[in-house]
Amino acid sequence: MINSSKYDEKYTGYIACSLLIPESAEEIWKSVIYSVESDIKSRNEASQSLALSMLATIMPQSLTTLSDAIFELALSTRTIPIVRKKALVCLARMIRKDPNKYDLKKVFSPLSEIFETKNSSSLSLLSGATSLMLVVMNSINPDQLK
Repeated sequence: MINSSKYDEKYTGYIACSLLIPESAEEIWKSVIYSVESDIKSRNEASQSLALSMLATIMPQSLTTLSDAIFELALSTRTIPIVRKKALVCLARMIRKDPNKYDLKKVFSPLSEIFETKNSSSLSLLSGATSLMLVVMNSINPDQLK
């Protein structure tokens, strides 16, 4: 159902995946990865939001291969605020799961720009950035912050 072009069916498919497929069922997730990746990389904000919402809820190991696309959405100023917020929350989930896999120093500059930009009036975007910042701060060595 996540391959459907109809929003209602896609929504139902993503909800079903997040509720019915356990995170440990790697074989099933490997069959879903192409659909999730195409939705994340699409220019359709609704499809991006559905895929990112599912990944923020459940993050199977096989779907962490999408981290580059998620980093791009989360840290790019060209991404619309609602999709960017979902990508930030998704990144927080990924980093919480395996903090040693990512170079967390690259996150600080784009995150600080979110807080410093006057156009960041979206409270949800600031909330997502704060969540990611807290996860990053808890995941790295304090000496790296210097």
